[in-house]
Amino acid sequence: MKARLPLIIASIFLVISISVFFYVRASDNFDKSQSNSNKIQSEVVNEVGNVQEKLAEIQELDIVYGVNEAPIKIIEYASYGCSHCASFYNNVYPNLLSKYVDNKKVQLILRDFPLDEPSLRASQLVHCMPGAEKKNMIKALFESQKNWAYSKSFPEKLENLAKISGMSGGVFHECIKNSALEEKILKSRVQAYDAFKINSTPSLIINGQKYIGDFSWNGLAAYLENILK
Repeated sequence: MKARLPLIIASIFLVISISVFFYVRASDNFDKSQSNSNKIQSEVVNEVGNVQEKLAEIQELDIVYGVNEAPIKIIEYASYGCSHCASFYNNVYPNLLSKYVDNKKVQLILRDFPLDEPSLRASQLVHCMPGAEKKNMIKALFESQKNWAYSKSFPEKLENLAKISGMSGGVFHECIKNSALEEKILKSRVQAYDAFKINSTPSLIINGQKYIGDFSWNGLAAYLENILK
């Protein structure tokens, strides 16, 4: 028994040594895994931040109201067939434009986020209009939304709006079939979701932050006044 004692002690030390070795190694691997995970999370956060910063700049298809020097920049993601967007445009825009945009306190940027095919085609129609006619078409689309947005014959109704605005039927059909323009509009929607998790309309980004307040005129005005103070 005494002869076997040193062998037993040696075996115990060996087992302990092996356990310690694998514990340290496992801990080291865990630390490295955590470090890699933190690095990946940091890269994702930085990537999102870069996209948000890029989207704060004027994009190719943006419809812009107001001057670049305005202290408040509002980006509205809108769908022309969205009833809430029409309500916001018809009830809030007039005061927003006269009290803040015209006074150079706010720059308002309207950006596409179509929720369905009629809205997508309406966005294409807006961008095919020349110059200032784009804003006139936006006004016509929202004011007559109930007439075209929920109709199976929305292409014909949009074409009628186009003709009233002076666009020929040939140009209208060419516009609606423009796959490059369609792709740009849909890309804008994807970017909005990636950067700000936009999934409904209207959605507002005010000075880089997603607005989650009251969309009534009084609620929005109070928020803007707080920023200006």
